[in-house]
Amino acid sequence: MQLRNYQREGLRQLLALGDSAILADEPGLGKTAVALSYCRVVGAASVLIVCPASLRINWRREMAMWWDEEPILGVEVLSYEGLVKAGKDLPPYAVAIFDEAHYLKNPKARRTKAALAVKAGRRLFLTGTPMVNRPMDLWPLLRAMGCPLSRTEYGKRYCAGTLTPVGFRRGKPVKWAWDFRGASHLEELAEGLRRRYMVRRVKADVLAELPAKTRSVIELPNGRGDSKRLMALAARLVKPWDEYGVQATDASPGLGPSELAELTAARIEAGRKKLPMVIQYLRDIILEEEEKVVVFAWHREIIEALAEEFADLGAVRLYGGMSDREKDVAVRSFQDGPARVFVGQILTAGTGLTLTAASTVVFAEVDWVPGNMAQAEDRCHRIGQDSPVRVQVMALEGSVDLLVATALVAKADTINRAVRPTNGSPVALAAQ
Repeated sequence: MQLRNYQREGLRQLLALGDSAILADEPGLGKTAVALSYCRVVGAASVLIVCPASLRINWRREMAMWWDEEPILGVEVLSYEGLVKAGKDLPPYAVAIFDEAHYLKNPKARRTKAALAVKAGRRLFLTGTPMVNRPMDLWPLLRAMGCPLSRTEYGKRYCAGTLTPVGFRRGKPVKWAWDFRGASHLEELAEGLRRRYMVRRVKADVLAELPAKTRSVIELPNGRGDSKRLMALAARLVKPWDEYGVQATDASPGLGPSELAELTAARIEAGRKKLPMVIQYLRDIILEEEEKVVVFAWHREIIEALAEEFADLGAVRLYGGMSDREKDVAVRSFQDGPARVFVGQILTAGTGLTLTAASTVVFAEVDWVPGNMAQAEDRCHRIGQDSPVRVQVMALEGSVDLLVATALVAKADTINRAVRPTNGSPVALAAQ
């Protein structure tokens, strides 16, 4: 595995900042790869990685990719909840990495206190949204990295701090308190962050180095996993995708009706089991970025559950049986209106639509035909899209779900290579 040029430059800047730093590159630029390379470059003998529970498996898989030749043996991967439970029992580490570090914006929260109490020679805070709402969100991390300003000093300078009355008695304020919900001296703050605390690049800065589309599988916890019989049936399902070349789309490779029924039952069960974890992932990680997202699923009940969960974000849904007018209203509300979440059925919403308001596609469930998945993700990757598209497929660990998802992503990448121009540049987007 090789870092891209902008990732190597980010690594250089992190090292120059000292023993603690915030890596705040925009989502999709590969913060995980840079952080793991950082551990290798500084010769870390022990590493603690703290992340949302849904990302623990993904971090372990990334470690296997980036540390394959010489793994770091003293590594522990904890969720933020696990960190709180561990309390003071953790040993000191050479490097501590805190993923989705915007989780630590509340200095009174138990996970913030637990994270900032970790003993480590070096600390990396990873987040694509370092300032979720306002400059005060950054203060706990800055203070932990040695910022000399107290909360009040920081708030008065960079949060437009004002004294406001709290409670009244007989028309007079009972007491006064600082209000730090504002923002001030932002250019000065940005310069101070760049010089001492934070590395931050956005996609526009490095667009020439980014592929037009990237795909990844996000593994979710799954207990004991699926039976050997189901895994064997799934292997038979995906085998023809390689045997018959990149154009293969047959989803029934000689499996009998009863065998297909078993796999179909496993698919809906996987969708139901994943649902709460997919919701948590979307809300805590993807939607923290304050952008729009397209979510695809297969079953109507999963689509309905997702749309209802994100009703507060104006979520719209699109599946078979809706009128043309209803479909058009859903698309326009997402493309040009306030809706931040589009939830669509893979077949019905996977062709003919333009959803370029989002550059992130999440598959809560998978289709069994590679071409259908490619068509669906290309609702975002088409004319009108000015950002690289990030595709994430959610799958359960040790399951039919994961076997199929991994094969689908591999097949899609094979197709991409087959149609890539000989000069290696991405194929231009075309209307479909």
